[in-house]
Amino acid sequence: MDAGRNVSKPSFRARVAGALRGRDPLVFAVVAIAIAALLARLFWLGYRTAHWDEARVAYWILRYEETGAFVYRSIIHGPFVHHATRPLFALFGPTDFYARLPVALVGGFLPLSALLFREHLRDHETVFLALLLALNPILLYYSRFLRSDVLVAAFMLTALGFLVRTYDTRDGRYLYPAALFLGFGIASKENALIYVLTWLGAGALLLDTALFRPRTDPSGAALLRRQIGSVRAGIRPGTDVRPIVASGRARLRAVVDRLPDAAARPLSGLAARAASGVAVVASFASRVRRAVSSAVAVLPRPLRNPIGALYRTVAWAVRRLVVVTVSLLGGLPLHVVGAAVLLGGVWLFTFAPRGAAVDHYPVSGSAVGSVTLGDAISNPLVFPDLVENTWDYWYSEYPTWSDKALSSGEDSSLLDRYLEFAPQYFDVLKRHALPTLLFAGLGFLYERYGRESSRNLVLFGTYAGVASVIGYPLGLDIFGPWNAAHPAVVLTIPAAAGLGAFYRWGRNAATDRDAVTPVLVALLLVVVFGHVVATAVGAAYVHDTDAEENDLIQYGQPAGDMRYDLQAIDRIAAENDGTDVLLFGNYFVGNGESEYFFPACMGTSQWFDGLPLPWYLHAAGADVTCIQTSTELGPVSGDPPPVIITRERSVPVLTQQLEGIDGYEYTVYELRTHGTETAILIDPSALKQ
Repeated sequence: MDAGRNVSKPSFRARVAGALRGRDPLVFAVVAIAIAALLARLFWLGYRTAHWDEARVAYWILRYEETGAFVYRSIIHGPFVHHATRPLFALFGPTDFYARLPVALVGGFLPLSALLFREHLRDHETVFLALLLALNPILLYYSRFLRSDVLVAAFMLTALGFLVRTYDTRDGRYLYPAALFLGFGIASKENALIYVLTWLGAGALLLDTALFRPRTDPSGAALLRRQIGSVRAGIRPGTDVRPIVASGRARLRAVVDRLPDAAARPLSGLAARAASGVAVVASFASRVRRAVSSAVAVLPRPLRNPIGALYRTVAWAVRRLVVVTVSLLGGLPLHVVGAAVLLGGVWLFTFAPRGAAVDHYPVSGSAVGSVTLGDAISNPLVFPDLVENTWDYWYSEYPTWSDKALSSGEDSSLLDRYLEFAPQYFDVLKRHALPTLLFAGLGFLYERYGRESSRNLVLFGTYAGVASVIGYPLGLDIFGPWNAAHPAVVLTIPAAAGLGAFYRWGRNAATDRDAVTPVLVALLLVVVFGHVVATAVGAAYVHDTDAEENDLIQYGQPAGDMRYDLQAIDRIAAENDGTDVLLFGNYFVGNGESEYFFPACMGTSQWFDGLPLPWYLHAAGADVTCIQTSTELGPVSGDPPPVIITRERSVPVLTQQLEGIDGYEYTVYELRTHGTETAILIDPSALKQ
């Protein structure tokens, strides 16, 4: 063997160390946290029986996949999850796992958003922020749930992060991902607008603080004058606009050069003509100025002053128009316009109707309009009609989420409903987000009163989070623990600052050779995160259907594990010839068939009562027959279907009137947390190969 080739391979540890050498340890830590968070959300994702609301949304996603028809309806919230889940159903089939997968992915990657705030947080605070987003029990539980609350929370926090990056870097390109995620948030759930309102409120408080106690100016008014003056500095009378025009053309040229060739060629000519036009206007304005100045100079003195003042005013306005135009061609405002166009595109793509929506959804054709997204793609001339129809329908439908909450309970006031829901809401926060709340308070107090200069981001997160904590019960028409996810996300920012202050206290004590304080701080941090992990594991895995032990569970969650019988129904539906399932009793069967809900024989009201079973039956492709009363059992008495579903109290009636079901095995389940005892009877012989 050649001695030159006899080189020992580096050890695995050495290879890993070499790969990590030179990498940012903060990025590595946050990415590792995100990977762990993603795995925690994917583990056992499809095992829990679908909640009433999950089944309803999953059914409509399946209908979207089957028919290609879609229309936005606020009753099932934003369309993002429909568009994201439809291709998964088409590729892999309709299951609980794939129905929940988009939410789990977004929730798992949410800790990565912590990196967007790193300019305002210390490295260890950024890690704490990622940990809180990964481990919070509310976020973990509802990241494994087909609802859009985690989606809107994640998208809006990420959009905020990119807006912060825009502010930090003054780079307008960050506005594009901000617009993208803002569009995703709006398309996820209607309370995205509440995030925007809390941002505006928090921003107003920060502005008030800056004006009330300016750091470098004698007063708030002086600060405003200085800021406005810096903007107007380039457009005062006498300013030569030619350098400004040249700078604008150069910036515009740089933007065009970064575009792909296919887009750059037409835009290059357009930009050149626009910039040349501005230059011509500027040159013309300069000649006019000289001509007018010469004319004014020969006027009698009584006329010279007022005409000169009028001229100077007009000249200032022209210069201002030129500078603003140039700025639009080459500065941050250009990116603002581009981001607004992107936001509008995301909005239109997600909310525009598709296919024959009126034929498959309980909506009015006059409300939705006659132009679909497919029509506009095939005939761009109808694109303006699509935008108009989509806007009109969205504008009438999107706000109904808040209208429903404000109008529910005609016999009770808004205060009465607040007092009804707020205690449950606060109890969920206390049980599942207490460390976040406590350390958010600590972070705010330390930031406000313990530092020489407060960080706006921490104060902003506190203001927005407190507004969410107090205000969300006002928008509830029914109680849902998922609403606690929104303040829990926002308050992670000041909570990370609070944890960071606590950590630094212990670290500084260790530097001062204090042997006790660092140990106490380390123990407390272990206890805090141990409590968070234990609570999260209990809520998401151990007690995921036990409402007595887990108050994150809402009434619509079936108690117990139905998975074995649901899998049996899948097998029977695939292998059996003839009727697969009999639904019996007026709880599951109405007086007439439904036009939009399948199995149609259940009727509309009973279809909702029977959830999540209709979702599972339709996903399995089961052949279902419905019988409402015992007098109608005759046709199936001699040869009952292999699966029978009824309320537990009706089982004796079936055993008396149906032959051959003595050998059926049946189990009783709760379709809700309590009070809905339902029996599923299965013929074991139908499962034999």
